Amino acid sequence: AMFMASVDSGQMNQLGQACVDNMSNKGWQEISINKKGEKEYYIVGVGTVSAPLKSSAFADSVQNASTKALLDAKTKFSAILNQEIISEIIVDIKQQYSEGTPPSILQGKEQIQQGEDYDDLSYIQKIKILVNQQLDKLIDPETKEAFNEDVANNNEKAEELTRELEDILNQEQMTDMIKTKTSADVRGMIVKYGNFSSDTANGKRPEVCIVAKWSPGLLKMADAIATNDFKVLKSTKRKQPLKNQIPINAV
Repeated sequence: AMFMASVDSGQMNQLGQACVDNMSNKGWQEISINKKGEKEYYIVGVGTVSAPLKSSAFADSVQNASTKALLDAKTKFSAILNQEIISEIIVDIKQQYSEGTPPSILQGKEQIQQGEDYDDLSYIQKIKILVNQQLDKLIDPETKEAFNEDVANNNEKAEELTRELEDILNQEQMTDMIKTKTSADVRGMIVKYGNFSSDTANGKRPEVCIVAKWSPGLLKMADAIATNDFKVLKSTKRKQPLKNQIPINAV
């Protein structure tokens, strides 16, 4: 009886509203920086329940809606990351052209890594290397040379080249490559909150919504569990000796 009363309350007016409210109450942002300095993402996914409430297939339908909600969250995450990567690359291009330097995204991966080991790169830096490799296939040598010209004293030329590169980066072939990569890397996504709601009084279908979380750290953890290799979780940064970690005035 309590369940039916909750179902018929009609409190949920927008798709996934309960999960949006939960994110707000918890103070979770769609994109934020955690204590480790990593970006972490919170995404709301929604799946509708197809079977009628009193149908014998209702329980299975709720389970299917939960699966659809997770797929919805993964699809949204992939789209968010795709847009973030392209936007960050374009900002870098504009900044570098304004400084009279060729865009690093058109140089070798060494330019993108800037002396860092590949394993120490951020997730987005690693995808930038993939973008660099894809650009080599999309841009012929003559055009690439034009993009690499010194445009320090020609703002108009710099803006023109930036627009041309932006068009290339937004080509379907490029965005599909990024989405394929990010879709493959959604392993490690965890569900932080889930909710079932229905407004049967207004003829709306019941729905399941979730708040999912993803970060590079969760991806590493998922890979460690899958391969039974937990060395990837160990920090490569050396800590201070124990005696130096204890405050002088400690009692």
